[in-house]
Amino acid sequence: MNQIFYPQQALWAEKALAMAPEMNYRTVYPQSQIEWVKDDSVWQGIAIKKTAPAEEAFNDFFQFRTFSFDFGEHLVGRLEFELEYDRYNDAPVRVIAKFAETPYEFSCDFTACQSHLDHSWMQLETKIFDEAPAIVKLERRYAFRYLELKLGSPNYHTRLKSIRVIAETSAGECMPSPVKLTGLDAEIDRISNITLRDCMQSVFEDGPKRDRRLWIGDMWQQAKVNGCTFRNYELLERSLYLAASQSYEDGMIPGSIVLFGNNCHACNRVPTYALLVGPILHDHYNFYQRREFCLEMLPLALRQQELFREAINPDGTLAPREWWLFIDHDQAWLKPQTAALCSFVYSLRETAELMKKLSVDGYEAMLAEADELSGKMRSRLWDADRKLMRTDGQSGEESFSWATQAWMIMAGVPTAEQALQIWQSARQDKLIRQGRTPFIWGTIAEAGCKLGQIDDVLDLVRYYWGGMVQRGADTFWEVYRPEEALFTSYSDPMMNSACHAWSCLAGYLLRKYVK
Repeated sequence: MNQIFYPQQALWAEKALAMAPEMNYRTVYPQSQIEWVKDDSVWQGIAIKKTAPAEEAFNDFFQFRTFSFDFGEHLVGRLEFELEYDRYNDAPVRVIAKFAETPYEFSCDFTACQSHLDHSWMQLETKIFDEAPAIVKLERRYAFRYLELKLGSPNYHTRLKSIRVIAETSAGECMPSPVKLTGLDAEIDRISNITLRDCMQSVFEDGPKRDRRLWIGDMWQQAKVNGCTFRNYELLERSLYLAASQSYEDGMIPGSIVLFGNNCHACNRVPTYALLVGPILHDHYNFYQRREFCLEMLPLALRQQELFREAINPDGTLAPREWWLFIDHDQAWLKPQTAALCSFVYSLRETAELMKKLSVDGYEAMLAEADELSGKMRSRLWDADRKLMRTDGQSGEESFSWATQAWMIMAGVPTAEQALQIWQSARQDKLIRQGRTPFIWGTIAEAGCKLGQIDDVLDLVRYYWGGMVQRGADTFWEVYRPEEALFTSYSDPMMNSACHAWSCLAGYLLRKYVK
């Protein structure tokens, strides 16, 4: 039993249920029939070639046929199509549908996937009907742009009469940018908003293809973009209520929750995400002034800090715990302890600012704690020669990563002079470990904004997110390394998500900092 929040958990679950969002639907039709071709000149080596108008697929009866369609945009929704037969069916009707977000994924044989993740995430569905259906409606929701549809029989003829997708999202109308964005900036903003839109379902999801769950870290960035685009504050509150209702026995909020139908389950102890509850609430208050909700959730934020504080040694190092200290998809190399300590300091400072705005006592002591720990970290980790903070793991290894530098700056650990030196050194250092996901590059960009290095940040946005645009992105990807087209964290790139919430932050940065 959760001894910390047990009395509130049932109430939080009830509130979340009552806040189930109204979904918005639209019908989308395919734009063309297509085929994929190998092309070494394009990203990931696969191009899409138009072969015929989509309407021509509906003309003729056939025995066996494979249709390939391009819907022209990334969609999250449910497939429907109509069929006609020249006579009764004397064998079951079988339909195989394959959904893909990118040209590369569309070219892959899903049955050959080598990922260590569950292969059921690959979007392939086979339906068999004993009675020939006139209308087929797939119940499961899919995320895709490209569709392959196989159907037919040797004993009768079939005609595909029409096909469509009922796209769905809980996002409403997107607010226009407060500044006029043009060219590449406008395109980055547009794709950022589509990425967020397609990840706004019954909760803030991380990726509508995989893994369709609420991650607290993703929501931290989603909430910022939502605050200047769709402004659906109810979805954030519902998402946080659901996560809080699944808190572990000691009161730690789960790093993620899985929500399939009415089944809600906690997944993963990720204290680096749990510590973001305070910063999420601070942002939420700044956007919407939701005082009562922030006061209700504040004890949850403080409990995450209490749990992490127990693992901090007197010298300002982190004691081993059976935790997942997620910072970036670089777990084999990246030593996360220092960045995790910084996320604690960042949580203290952001929560203290919230408490001050809410007129809640105790924020001065919280800021003093942040300052004390920052001092210990500065004295232990500052490298005066490289003008960077060391990343020290449990083995005492010394190395340097962008992730550590970014979280140092976000937390206000370095002095003002050191922070500027870190920013300049990290940008020029050829040996520093680079980020591997848009999640950490978004954190790096925010760190630059805290230092007032806006031109550098906008250059980064245009290079990194603009690079995805120039490589054909419809939505921003879960992982992106410009020098490695088939980079993956899951043993097989076909498992990558091409629409991922932690990749949408660029739109927020452009709307806030472009003048």
